Amino acid sequence: MKQYSTKNYITKDEFYRMNKEEEFYTGFVIGLGYAFVEDLPITYLPEDLRINSLMSNFSVQRVDYSDEAYVRSLNLTSEQIKKIICTSNNNGTYNVAIDFLHHKVISDLSEVRVDFYEDGDIMKIIIEVHGESYVFPLVDFNKRYGQLISEVIGCIDFCNSSIGFGIDIFKNNYWSNPKFKKNISNSICQSLRRNGYKINASQIKRKFIPRAINAGNRFSQYIGVFCTIGSIYVEKEVKVSDIYSIAVAASTFYPGVGWAFGGVMFAADCISCLMSGKTIGEHLDDMFDDNGVVFDLKKYIDRLDFAPNSLSLDDMNNKYKSTTPFYEMEFVAPRDNTRFENPYIKKNW
Repeated sequence: MKQYSTKNYITKDEFYRMNKEEEFYTGFVIGLGYAFVEDLPITYLPEDLRINSLMSNFSVQRVDYSDEAYVRSLNLTSEQIKKIICTSNNNGTYNVAIDFLHHKVISDLSEVRVDFYEDGDIMKIIIEVHGESYVFPLVDFNKRYGQLISEVIGCIDFCNSSIGFGIDIFKNNYWSNPKFKKNISNSICQSLRRNGYKINASQIKRKFIPRAINAGNRFSQYIGVFCTIGSIYVEKEVKVSDIYSIAVAASTFYPGVGWAFGGVMFAADCISCLMSGKTIGEHLDDMFDDNGVVFDLKKYIDRLDFAPNSLSLDDMNNKYKSTTPFYEMEFVAPRDNTRFENPYIKKNW
């Protein structure tokens, strides 16, 4: 029996309603995963419920929320994939995205073929253009088409902020101490002389270390701005969070108070992540319509020959957006890639 044998599809709202009404369901829940029913021994129930029960087994509703189950739940078609990877040009031709930075030009959409096939429990996608075939698992679609780049930019930006914050702490809390300044200059001087470099400690203290601190500050500032611009370029849109990031990065260029302000905002971001799981910028996006999108740049960036193909299967799932909040915390999590929900247990436990 195949792992995803039942090809039924319902929305999250429908599944949520059925679950509340204690109706079991087997099939895909669009944008969530694969739901199925499993019979468990009565010994799994609390002792007070087992005493008055004549059953030897009881049924539970499980949901496989693995990446594989999620992409299958989207119920994608070949035409949907073709539509998202093909963009039209002004001269009547089409660009077919092959991966994040590469595309092929075709004169008619009939020249590209998109199909799905199952390889064991893995759904794979095959794209054929000009006699060349590209095969990869459907779960890797987002990584292949640029979503991983967004994550890398985010990691670089976070690391850069951490380094910049560290430079700021070193400059204000340690380098301002004359005794520390003298000791570290002498240590560096002795180390360099042992390796054949003739240099005075006073030169290191007055010239080289201050230059290195300033260069580190400037480099970190530029990286912060470039990360924000890179994120805008990849996502092809300007969000409120992007404007906020640029404003914070630009403020650090002001001498004296700039880096102090940047350090405070970085610390505030860390606190916000710990307390809510979101940065200040993400909270700002949530406060506005369209997830904080201010300018849509897709039609401008797509005109560039080297525009990145930042595509996502999640974009196709917008029409299935749930109107009822789906409370994931209501699911009990066993030690695998599923959750199970049984109203009978929760109601009587």
